[in-house]
Amino acid sequence: ACIPCAAGQSSTATGASSQNTCLACPLGSFSPSSGSQFCSGCGQGQYSSGTGGTVCQQCDPGSYQLYTGISSCFQCSSGRYGSSTGGIVCQQCDPGYYQGNQGASSCSSCAAGKYSTGSGGSSSDSCVNCQPGFYSSLPGSQACIPCAAGQSSTATGASSQNTCLACPLGFFSPSSGSSSCSGCGQGQYSSGTGGIVCQQCDPGSYQPYTRASFCSPCDAGKYSTG
Repeated sequence: ACIPCAAGQSSTATGASSQNTCLACPLGSFSPSSGSQFCSGCGQGQYSSGTGGTVCQQCDPGSYQLYTGISSCFQCSSGRYGSSTGGIVCQQCDPGYYQGNQGASSCSSCAAGKYSTGSGGSSSDSCVNCQPGFYSSLPGSQACIPCAAGQSSTATGASSQNTCLACPLGFFSPSSGSSSCSGCGQGQYSSGTGGIVCQQCDPGSYQPYTRASFCSPCDAGKYSTG
């Protein structure tokens, strides 16, 4: 009987009389069983870094290999990640996340008070501070939450809704996401905090000043129709 070449080897010779015809599988290929005529190339997401391979290794998380018959895997570039073994491609970091290093298996989230709208962020600089009038209380945000109407916030990079303050007496904020409250005009008032509109002085009352929280009654002998 003829002796088979060992696993990890192959031979194309017919009538071979020497073990020297059994050649080790080259880099990027393997032969899982004895008596092989050919070595097979490693598949996508796999590699073989030495000669005489009997199996191929899976690319580690954070690396990938798109091609076949390769002896190593490539690291995922910054802004991308590979979460599983045997990766063929790397995924871009989602909006709200970033990765500044190569070979990463996950992405880092933007901190509370920041956000990002684009994919593939490659540094923490891709995370932008929430603008005044907005906040973000959770990490990994794709957008900031506006302060409600009747509130305002001057804080940049706010991470809590507590930075949204109710408009004081005599002021109002008609829409969400305001960085400041506006004062009521002459002939108007706002008697409570958190105002979204100012009230007109009723007939028989007046207010010559701005930012007022009340209207004054007309003096005796005078009147106002509103």
